[in-house]
Amino acid sequence: QKAEEHFNEMVQAGIKPSVSTYVLLVNAFARDANVEKASEYWARIREMNQRPPIQAFASMVQVHAKAGDVDKAEDFLMQMLQRYPAGKSQLNSRWFAMLMDAHARTGDFERCEALLETMQKHGIAPNRVTYNTAMKARVNAGDLAGAEHWFKAMENSGNLKPDVYSHYTLFFGLVK
Repeated sequence: QKAEEHFNEMVQAGIKPSVSTYVLLVNAFARDANVEKASEYWARIREMNQRPPIQAFASMVQVHAKAGDVDKAEDFLMQMLQRYPAGKSQLNSRWFAMLMDAHARTGDFERCEALLETMQKHGIAPNRVTYNTAMKARVNAGDLAGAEHWFKAMENSGNLKPDVYSHYTLFFGLVK
């Protein structure tokens, strides 16, 4: 990747990489689902004896979720929650939604919904994406009543209304 090539040129020129530089590389490789390279630069952050920034944890969640190693992704999410309590950080539903979707694709609604519950325990409110993902998990498990539960929960949340994807997910469950 060109970013890594340029990084190597910087190092050869005597420029000492910062934690932020390594975080950018972890993020770049996470987008490409390159676990090996993301992990390599994660290790370099750890070698600097500094607390990895939340963005680095989030990228490690992303790379492992994309690579299908949901257990490892969840482990990084739990580490992130321990180090960055809600309200004092940039924690948001996006990191949970990534993992929820990995479980939803396989119909593992129990783990998907457990993440939704964990998210709420940490003070992060469900949004349309997380509700839709919970619906998707139930539909993929063949549980239409469970999908309808999450559809209604979204309607009753007070501030969210089902969107096209919500209706499509429920419709897909009905015709499946």
